[in-house]
Amino acid sequence: MMAGAIWAGMMWPVANPKHLKSWIVTVIVVSSLRAALFFAYLYQKPQGDDLLRWWVPYLITLSLAVPVWGIGTAIVTPHDSLVHMCMTYAFLIGLGGAALPAYGVFTRLAVGVTVVLLVPIVVLLLLRGETQTTILAAAGLWFFLTSIRAIYVHNASITRSFRLAHELRHATRIAEFLANTDGLTGLNNRRAYTSTASAILDLALREKRASTMLIIDVDQFKQINDQHGHQIGDAALVLVAETLTQELRTSDVCGRLGGDEFAVLLPNTSQTAAVEVAQKIIDHLLAKTIETPTTSVSVSLSIGIAHGLTSFETLLNRADTAMYEAKRAGRGRIVVAATAAE
Repeated sequence: MMAGAIWAGMMWPVANPKHLKSWIVTVIVVSSLRAALFFAYLYQKPQGDDLLRWWVPYLITLSLAVPVWGIGTAIVTPHDSLVHMCMTYAFLIGLGGAALPAYGVFTRLAVGVTVVLLVPIVVLLLLRGETQTTILAAAGLWFFLTSIRAIYVHNASITRSFRLAHELRHATRIAEFLANTDGLTGLNNRRAYTSTASAILDLALREKRASTMLIIDVDQFKQINDQHGHQIGDAALVLVAETLTQELRTSDVCGRLGGDEFAVLLPNTSQTAAVEVAQKIIDHLLAKTIETPTTSVSVSLSIGIAHGLTSFETLLNRADTAMYEAKRAGRGRIVVAATAAE
C-alpha cells in the first residue's frame, strides 16, 4: 500500500481522476485481503502438510494484486505523457526486481508475475513508435530475459545444494550406522552398547532404579570354527544375535562386545526376571541348529548376570566375572553374581 500511495501521488496531477480513484480503491481492497491472509498465517502458524492449505488463497490474492499493478497502472498512466510513462515503467521495473527474489524459487510464478507487471507498459511504449520508447521497451525486455535467466541459474544452484545436502545427510546416517553397528550380527557394537547402556544406567542411578546386565559367551566357539570353518562360526554368532533380538524387549539394550561375547542390559528388571530371560535365551537357542554338509551344529551359551543400582563399569565387571564362573562350572549355564554393597 505504501508503494501504491507513492505512485498515486506521482500520477495525481495528470491522471484521469476517475481511473486513479478506482485504482486506489482496488489497491486498498486487494492489499487488505493480502494483509488479512498474512496475519491469519502468523496467527495459526501452520506446520508440515498444513502449509499446503495456504497455497491456493495465496495464489488467488497474488493473481488479484499483480494485474492491478501491471494492467491498472498502464490504464491510469497518461498515454500522452512520456515522462509519466517512464516514471511508471521505472516503478514497475523496481517492483519486478523485488518480486524476483520473493518468488524466485518458483520459476513459473516468478515469470508470470514479471510478465503481468511489465508487458502492458512495454506494449504502450512500443505503440508510441518513437526511437526513445522503443529503446526503453527493448531495455525492459532485456531486463526480463536476463532476470529469468538468473532465476533459472539460481534455482539450479538451489536444487544442486539441496541434493548435495540430502546426499550428505544420507551419507552421515550411513556412517553413523556403520560406526555403531556390528557388521556381522547387526547388533550394537561395543562402542554403541557402552554409550547407550551407560546413559541408561546413569539415569537409573539418579532415579534409584536397579537394572540387570547379562554377559553372554558362546561355548566352545573356537572348536566350532576349527571343526566346521569360520563360515559356520559366523552363522553361530548370527543365530545368537537373532535369538537375542527375538527374545528381548524393545527397551532392552543388546550388543556384541567382540568375538563370541555379547552383552544385554535389562533396565528396571529384577534379578529373578533376568534369570528367566537368560534361561529362555539358552533354551530357544538350543532348539535351533546350524546345518552343515555332514552334521548339525547346536550352540550353547554361558551367561553371567549382575543386578544392582550401580555404574556401567561395575555392573559389566560383575556380570563378566559371573560369566567366567559359568564357563568354569561346565558351560551351558547361568551364574548370578553375588549382590554387592552399592
